Amino acid sequence: MHIDDVSELSDDLFEVLPYADIVKIDFLQTKRKDLAKIVAAVRGPGKTLIAEKVETREDFALARELGFDLF
Repeated sequence: MHIDDVSELSDDLFEVLPYADIVKIDFLQTKRKDLAKIVAAVRGPGKTLIAEKVETREDFALARELGFDLF
């Protein structure tokens, strides 16, 4: 199962997170100041993090720095 278009932490996200193996975080919709907190909350064993809609070199560098698996 995958979770798509994550841009903020919510109770709904935490409810389905244990069942997901892929989490896509939408870079166009997510505030940069919130990215590290979101990544820390969703990263876990068996989870693949995808940085979705990365459109600048700065965002790509940030995604790499935060430990995203795919872009």
